[in-house]
Amino acid sequence: MAWHTETAFHPDCPHYLLLSCRRGEPGAYTLLASSNDAVEQLDREALQILAQPRFHTRPDESFLAPGSVGAFGPEMAVINAMGGSWKFTYDQQLMEGLDPEAEQALQQLQRAIDQVTQRIELVAGDLLVIDNHVAVHGRSPFTARFDGTDRWLQRTFVVDDLASITGEVVDNIITTRF
Repeated sequence: MAWHTETAFHPDCPHYLLLSCRRGEPGAYTLLASSNDAVEQLDREALQILAQPRFHTRPDESFLAPGSVGAFGPEMAVINAMGGSWKFTYDQQLMEGLDPEAEQALQQLQRAIDQVTQRIELVAGDLLVIDNHVAVHGRSPFTARFDGTDRWLQRTFVVDDLASITGEVVDNIITTRF
């Protein structure tokens, strides 16, 4: 399991992530953590570092051609103040700090997220709506059978305004290439 906000690497990250459970798996959980709850666990120094553009991330392999590795994107902050909340842009597996202090702040953030985790077991027909700005998510491990009966979630990304998208939009679909 790796904690992340959805498409942390993308210049046009979705505001909401919708997970529609087509088929559940007993004991397989979607894990959530609130950015506000996690920030409360951080010391002042880590909070200041995470709010600076001292991090970068790669694109997720599902957005790349098979066998390719995406390049790191621009420097970014992991957290930003947003109207009384903390906006997260985070990917545990694909994000790196640009210096040792930034790496230490990421490790402290990971421990903070682990402390405030909530577990949700989705069953067929459930729709989970995640505010991608103020929550990170992941999943618990489970053993896939690869026999057509495994857990199946469909994901949908929702942006606030297609007019503000920096990438190419074709028929209301963002078609950014990495």
